[in-house]
Amino acid sequence: MPTRPVVASPSPPPARLHALRTLTTAAARIRSVARDRAMSWRTSAAPASTAGAVDATALNAFLRAGQAAATTPGTKLYVVMGNEAADLDSIACAIALATSLDRDGVAAEANERVIPLIAIPRDDFSLRADAAWLLRDLGVDVSSLVFLDDLDVAAPPSGVEIAGLTLVDHNALSPRLAASAAAALASKTVLVIDHHDDEKKYPDTAFVTIEPTGSCATLVFERIAKTRSCARDVLCAGGPIATMLFAAVLIDTQNLDPAATRSTPRDVAAVDALAPRVAAKVGDVALVDASDASARIGFYEELKRRRFDQRGLSPRDLLRRDYKQWTMGDGRWGWEVGVASFGVPLTEMGGRGGGDDASSVVTAACDAFARERGLDVLVLMAAFDDANDGGAFARQLAFWLPSAASSGGAGVDAETRSKRDAVLREMIAETLAPALGGLERLDAEEGAVGAFEGRAYAQRDARASRKKLQPAMAARLSETPKPR
Repeated sequence: MPTRPVVASPSPPPARLHALRTLTTAAARIRSVARDRAMSWRTSAAPASTAGAVDATALNAFLRAGQAAATTPGTKLYVVMGNEAADLDSIACAIALATSLDRDGVAAEANERVIPLIAIPRDDFSLRADAAWLLRDLGVDVSSLVFLDDLDVAAPPSGVEIAGLTLVDHNALSPRLAASAAAALASKTVLVIDHHDDEKKYPDTAFVTIEPTGSCATLVFERIAKTRSCARDVLCAGGPIATMLFAAVLIDTQNLDPAATRSTPRDVAAVDALAPRVAAKVGDVALVDASDASARIGFYEELKRRRFDQRGLSPRDLLRRDYKQWTMGDGRWGWEVGVASFGVPLTEMGGRGGGDDASSVVTAACDAFARERGLDVLVLMAAFDDANDGGAFARQLAFWLPSAASSGGAGVDAETRSKRDAVLREMIAETLAPALGGLERLDAEEGAVGAFEGRAYAQRDARASRKKLQPAMAARLSETPKPR
């Protein structure tokens, strides 16, 4: 995976120097120093916040101040935004990095403020059960977080300026933003920290760290640990931020499982360094000796249980709880693709009873969800512990094409839909099946599987997640004009 470490230069090229000077005051103070493969930020100004350990009280005060600033005319905001799936990794990284940048003095003027932005509507947060449980138990005031319905970064309140943007756990703005808004925001992107494939949609002036760790939290931890005061205060022992980052690495790497392709030595090192700093207890789980691998198991299992126990959610809630969207291809010929990830087998998506009723419920949910988002293809990725296989981790995959009657205004007739279906099935057979270790078609008579018209599969490589599916789909569909 491409990496763009930033190397300090005494004489930046004229174009880069000009771009840096045209950034807002605080953004212009940022300077990068490359050390090893991580990046650190330094500023000449004194820290904007009061020094001291960032316990739950200090963190909540920081969050409340940011929330108030988000609607206060005359404020310049430096937004640290996670990805639109807003999983635990993304949420932890946004909060941790925003707090660190604030302590670094990035927002040194009275009218400047660094804020984390959780890139989902507030009502959707309860669907992230692992994150909701963890933050609540750590004493983090979720009501003080800023969500998409609190701050529209593409159209902030009158008098509020988005002066700088940092992307964590993704490296490209959502394709759901209007092209003009996306271009304006992209030009304000000053920092990217991510572990996904590089989409190269940020400006050349941005400081970029994109590396293939199992969790973005590992990269954020490395960045914070570069500054001694931040390592001491932001990652203080027993504080919420160290525990959030620790939890994010564990859940993203399946508890550092060596059989999981996403776990790397850097993730292991991050967990080892964070372990002495985590809270002594989260919920009913004791973490007094989190450095001991066996002691982490209970914490990981509780996080995993809360993330994947979703059988009480409706099909619509399953679709929106962990969702990302991309435009694959260019212009009017590009494909609008959404990928929804959840922890319930496809066979149980419409309820355990299955049958025609389950298929009808799932059909209606998928069609409405795809129409609302203007999708050409909706991909469903189910990841769960298979009770029929001794609790082994398993994945299933399904593809939904909007019906002709509800194609989001695209006016797709039956013939065009049939052509798109043929392209999709060819891509599944020739590109995705090899990339995902093979696909085995599921029985259309089982549960809600019939809703997917024969495009539902058991995935043989359970380690292959959305991080592997999305680049494979993008490469194929970018070379395949969408039938119109």
